[in-house]
Amino acid sequence: MLTIKNIDKIVGMEYGRYRISSVKDFSNSYSFAVLDTDDKRYFRLDLIKKRSDAGLFRLQYSPSRFFNL
Repeated sequence: MLTIKNIDKIVGMEYGRYRISSVKDFSNSYSFAVLDTDDKRYFRLDLIKKRSDAGLFRLQYSPSRFFNL
């Protein structure tokens, strides 16, 4: 299983036009709320903790209409 240490230090980091607003540690995934500073819209990225059959971790995207901040 994937473990990210000091996950709270990620909040507030900026990568180009994207800023990480919050991170939640769920039992089977990490959920990142990301602000697109150009569009002023949020979207959500989920990083699944358990590997898939191919041995890779999955990254899922949810547009802001499904994400309520």
